[in-house]
Amino acid sequence: MVILWLNINSSHSHGSVSMYAIEANRPHLKDEWLSVEGTLSTPVHELVSAATDARPDIIATTCRLFNHDAVTSALVRIKALMPDVTIIVGGPEFLGDENDNKAYLSANRHIDYILRGEGDTAFHQWVEAVREGAITKKLDGICFIDKEGVYHDGGYARAPFKEIKSSLESRLFDWSKPFVQLETTRGCFNSCRFCVSSDDKPVRSIDTQEIERLCDLIVSKGVGDIRLLDRTFNQRDSRAVAMLDIFERYAGRLHVHLEVHPALLGDTLLERLSTMPDGMLHLETGIQSLQDNVITLSGRHGDVTASLNGLRRLLELKNLETHADLIAGLPAYDLESLFEDAATLMKMGVDELQIESLKVLPGTYMRRNSHSLGLIYSPVPPYEVLATGEMSLADMERAMILSRVTDGYYNDRHLKGCFSRLLSEDSSFLTSFCDYVSRNGAMLQPLSLESRMRMLHRFLCDTMHENSYLISVAWISAGLSMHKDVARDVKAYKDTLPEEITALEGTPTSEMRFYTLPTPQKRYIFGFDRMNSHSRPLFIGILPHSADDTNKHRE
Repeated sequence: MVILWLNINSSHSHGSVSMYAIEANRPHLKDEWLSVEGTLSTPVHELVSAATDARPDIIATTCRLFNHDAVTSALVRIKALMPDVTIIVGGPEFLGDENDNKAYLSANRHIDYILRGEGDTAFHQWVEAVREGAITKKLDGICFIDKEGVYHDGGYARAPFKEIKSSLESRLFDWSKPFVQLETTRGCFNSCRFCVSSDDKPVRSIDTQEIERLCDLIVSKGVGDIRLLDRTFNQRDSRAVAMLDIFERYAGRLHVHLEVHPALLGDTLLERLSTMPDGMLHLETGIQSLQDNVITLSGRHGDVTASLNGLRRLLELKNLETHADLIAGLPAYDLESLFEDAATLMKMGVDELQIESLKVLPGTYMRRNSHSLGLIYSPVPPYEVLATGEMSLADMERAMILSRVTDGYYNDRHLKGCFSRLLSEDSSFLTSFCDYVSRNGAMLQPLSLESRMRMLHRFLCDTMHENSYLISVAWISAGLSMHKDVARDVKAYKDTLPEEITALEGTPTSEMRFYTLPTPQKRYIFGFDRMNSHSRPLFIGILPHSADDTNKHRE
């Protein structure tokens, strides 16, 4: 039997591990396993041609939020060309109840079966049933409509997680990607009502010896980046510390992304985090909202005060990166509170802030209770909230402007410093700038760094903002042209640098050419060495006007 996996990923880097997890646990080698892989930008005819050329007996694929349409588009064409092929789909799109999956199968008759839940072993049980010629008994996780039009539902399939092989051990595993996903647990102790893992209890974990063995495998393959699939890394401090001990053995060879709940951070774990090698860890902290009523309605453990205290302690650790998130559209969350929360997290100095709209996912509490919670959401993927009792459609659109501004300015290394300063000195800045962006229809499409800087500079000049020079400093520091309007006040600095100059970056040398930018309180000095850097200054310093006047500089 020829089994073909159709893998359509959002990008080359971000792929599904389902195929690898299932293939790694195949009970025998008598079937031929093939794969056709592409991304959302792959032309559908290429996927269809590659799949049909393989002449498979079975086609399997995983449906997720952002590949749903692409998968459907390819499968309906494949079925038209190969009406006898058996098609089975799985993934988070099918975690809903029997009404959801029955409706999907009824509307998509080219799909023969759905597998709800974990396919590591359930898929192989289904393959054996297909090999025998018919599905005559109830199989875990398998949903289908028989020839008489009767719907059958196999519930939710769970695998013996501690006993199965890791996806990394699949013969098909693609080691060319820039990072790998290391699955260390399944399920979550938390009860976040928007998450598909909230009902998956108890948490199942592999032991730390197995984690170390898999880390050895990853390093041996030359991959240096791990995304840990563990919903809450710090559920138990003792286990978290043991895992950090393992990761530290690969210092200089591994970079690890993991999720922590800041409200649950204990002193022991914080102390261990503080001793980890610089830059080895990227922590994603689940914040979602800084409003206690929102957190309560979301079913998340831990109050806001505890989360903020934990986040502050993490931000004191300069050896790691800390990411935070907010979710627009959660029940009871209004637009004003969202802006306030975003400003709070930016002022705290999180390394990265992500603002997303709530996705009302199949199989979640919020999906089942959307009406009573006042959630109006898109009926098609990605099921984003359109309006709530607290936020209108216009409010949700404003929230997405805030998201784009946050990503394009606060999260950009060239702009973060000046953006944070503008925010700290002007409490109305964030709201006013988002209003400006919205009125001008900007950022509907991705903008270049130069375009983003120009837009912020125009806003500051239009509003007569005294700190507009900060954009000129960021512009020059990023190596953008000094012949354009944002740098119009920059002049050549032809005198000897005074002793009073304060270096912000680099060291001045005799080979440098210097330029100056006057500001109300001080003067910036930029040193360029064209032999070693074509456009970026290698020295940046500030000079008080008093010292500058004493030196009688010439421009």
